[in-house]
Amino acid sequence: MQRLATIECAKRLGFRLADILNVLADSGVTEGLDHNKIVEQLDIRLLEAESLIKKLLAQRDEIVLFKQRLQESWQQGNLALIQYQNHVNSGILL
Repeated sequence: MQRLATIECAKRLGFRLADILNVLADSGVTEGLDHNKIVEQLDIRLLEAESLIKKLLAQRDEIVLFKQRLQESWQQGNLALIQYQNHVNSGILL
């Protein structure tokens, strides 16, 4: 029952099933889980989460800026298509 709870917790934290099975495969009936391996996997997952958060925050900022520019353009009576250039110079045409 505890093994199932461990798997469910790991899935909630975003671990892939292969990673979970990798950690569980090294655990024996008597010695339990490899603490170093668990901490290592947690550190890896934390870095992945932080990277994703950073990307999503950048995307959010970009959406807010685009929305502002679009609304400003419409307020000026510009109902035509607009060209928006983001910080990496890739154009989005609406």
